[in-house]
Amino acid sequence: MLKDNKLKKFKILISSFYNAAQSDFLKNVSKLMTGTVLSQILPLLVAPILSRIYLPSDYGLLGLYMSVTGMVSMLATLQYASAIVIAKDDEETKKVVKLCLNILTVFSAGSLVLIFFFRYAVANYLNTSSLSSWLWLMPISIFMTGLSTIFSNYAIRCKYYSLLASNRVFSSVFSTLFSLILGYLTHNVIGLFAGLLVGQFSSGLFLAIGSLNKSKDRLVVILESDIAGILKKYINFPKYSLFADFVNNFTNQLPIFMLNGYGTINAVGSYNMSNRLLGLPIGFLSNSIGEVFRQRAAQDYNTFGNCKYIFTKTLKTLAVLSVVPFFVIIFFGEDIFAIVLGERWREAGVYAQIMGVMFLFRFIVSPLTYVYTIGNRLKEDFYLHTLFLVLGFLSFYVGYELFKSTYYSLIIFSILYSLIYVVYLIRSYQISMGVIK
Repeated sequence: MLKDNKLKKFKILISSFYNAAQSDFLKNVSKLMTGTVLSQILPLLVAPILSRIYLPSDYGLLGLYMSVTGMVSMLATLQYASAIVIAKDDEETKKVVKLCLNILTVFSAGSLVLIFFFRYAVANYLNTSSLSSWLWLMPISIFMTGLSTIFSNYAIRCKYYSLLASNRVFSSVFSTLFSLILGYLTHNVIGLFAGLLVGQFSSGLFLAIGSLNKSKDRLVVILESDIAGILKKYINFPKYSLFADFVNNFTNQLPIFMLNGYGTINAVGSYNMSNRLLGLPIGFLSNSIGEVFRQRAAQDYNTFGNCKYIFTKTLKTLAVLSVVPFFVIIFFGEDIFAIVLGERWREAGVYAQIMGVMFLFRFIVSPLTYVYTIGNRLKEDFYLHTLFLVLGFLSFYVGYELFKSTYYSLIIFSILYSLIYVVYLIRSYQISMGVIK
């Protein structure tokens, strides 16, 4: 009888914990989603204006710059920034932050040297000589993106979700206004680059200052931390996660490079526009839910050895939220793009229709794959990311070499990637249960 009473109390305790977890989870998701929605309202409202100010070739040039910068930025902290969320205590967190800041500073300075010597070679390799003038901005983009990554992880660790939400609104408004105003005054691609840089700069500084002030820490306290042992303890991040995430990022940018190589800068611009708008639901909802999921899943996994409960809750939420926006794009994307953005963007709408299913899977699956980090399955994650890369190359090679068609390339690309996302989902669910095969 006594044993039954203890078991009953234990079940009540666990039930209370999960009810509280669910309540906090939804509340934190709500904060991030509110900030994300507000941050995207202005870009959505001015998108029809920007699409008539800037040409597809302008967005193509910006897309190439963002692709190159985005890939290099993945290396800026050697992925040690991911360890901030899972560090065992506050003292260790400060050590990881210091390590990341040190790596970021050295890497950004080194990139300036490389740009000085190789900017023309990079631009010529990408068949876009005008890109060389903009590559001077790359060290700034790398540093501010890295700073934003470090302190967004720090904010997630400390549950500063209101700060993350405010940052999205703040950086989005500045970025959009600069693009709009300069574009209207100059009708030149400089407006797009200025908007991008202002958004990166404001985001990095806002998160860094806000996080340190809220936690009562000062930068000097972090910089005085002893980082001995941190490099070794989290060595799997640069050893496996770094390359896996680099491959993942490169894979996401692969269509830009392949379209630029086989097609035209206009094709790159159309793809860039469709990619940006298809990514809005991910920015609106998926990433917000995913950031809260990361913190809660890590906590549950450390406590119970699994995070199945929050995994399934998050999966169901993402699945329900994905249906309407993506099915609208899949069936009506071409006309929507032509009507809203202008007739010259109809091609971008066709691309969006082709990639709609793939983005639906990405919306659902991507946030959940964080369990690979929690479950220390970084090697398997690396192999799957490598498969993404290989299939991405094959998609465009087959599409262009055999069919001479951008459409067929994107169709093959979308189908193969959707299948890999299904594999990712199955394995992520197994890892969330603590079932490792």
